[in-house]
Amino acid sequence: MSFVFKVDEDCRIADADSRLVLVRAAIARLQEIEAALTLSVECKTAIDSLAPMFPASISNLPPEILAEVFTHTLAPCPYVEPSVSCSPIVLVRVCRRWRDVALATPRLWSSLHVSLSKVYQSCWTGYSHWLMRAKAAPTSLRILCDVDPTSLDPTQHTQLSSRLEPLISRCSNVCLHGIPIDGLLSHVPKLTHLELSGSQRNVARTSFAVSNIVPRLTSASLHFMAYEVDDHQSLARFQLPWMQLTDLRVHFILLSSTMFLTIIGMCPSLTVLCASCVSTTDDVELGRHVHRHGGLDECISHPTLRHLEMKVLRPRLDVLFSALELPALRILDLSFCLRERDIWPHEEFAAFVRRSECTLDTLTIRQNKTAHPFKEAYERLLCKHVVMLPPA
Repeated sequence: MSFVFKVDEDCRIADADSRLVLVRAAIARLQEIEAALTLSVECKTAIDSLAPMFPASISNLPPEILAEVFTHTLAPCPYVEPSVSCSPIVLVRVCRRWRDVALATPRLWSSLHVSLSKVYQSCWTGYSHWLMRAKAAPTSLRILCDVDPTSLDPTQHTQLSSRLEPLISRCSNVCLHGIPIDGLLSHVPKLTHLELSGSQRNVARTSFAVSNIVPRLTSASLHFMAYEVDDHQSLARFQLPWMQLTDLRVHFILLSSTMFLTIIGMCPSLTVLCASCVSTTDDVELGRHVHRHGGLDECISHPTLRHLEMKVLRPRLDVLFSALELPALRILDLSFCLRERDIWPHEEFAAFVRRSECTLDTLTIRQNKTAHPFKEAYERLLCKHVVMLPPA
């Protein structure tokens, strides 16, 4: 019995020791918390004692500084969709001073996202007042064309156009997504950049026409990743002032090499061209017939193009290099969709550079392992900076 009693006593002592360890750990933790709180109180006391020496707070900031702070509260997207829980509307609901400063800051109201369905209903007056607050600041407008133009009778069409015209006519940057109503871009005197996007159904059912009187329009972006541009008829749906464009970005599911060369020929002032996905098949030979002089085929020569980016969908990039002459080219960025199948055309590329007599600053080749062996040679002979990005 004494042995059993001793074992039981030892167990109780061990249990008490383990509990004592936990209590001591808890006491140490509480002491740490107490020290941290004491330090916080001391810091707050010190800050409070210095407060009279530095009376400036956000409520005492000059209006110009407060306005600059407000501009950094805007969402990172380029077009602001009005919402009572987001800037700039949320700013005008804080206090009278913030409201006055926000309403007097044009940059807060210089971008806007609207939808045709809301313009057609009752929100169009609010949209108009929004852009009016931008005053002389450059304005950007994105229009979601979520109303089928074929469902509108003439009266409704006229009403919608009259409501949109004051908005678009004051904007320098316009983005249209979907099927626009006829004449939407007929009066855009301040337009400098135009972006069009949509699905294949959108393009097949309409054409995108811009007024011929747009002297400031120099930049355009076409983004239709479900649409093929493989002949003149498909390209003719986009009626733009091609001659005056200096920056052009075209993104289609397929852009034939003939139409790629046609675009280069239609835009003699281009300095930047980004294109995808270019189908460099044998049809590029037809592109060499775009410009003829004396009945003889010649390379397509462009005197001002400095920056060219291409995403290539199909092989035969060699033929495309043979059809081009770009003496002003400084930046060339090429990306391959089918990295395992496409062979880098070294000889044709070198001949293109020699024929163009251009001095490349940067050459970037993405997703093509067959180009890697030529990297050192290109750095030594052709280009100052060569980037070879391996297949993922």
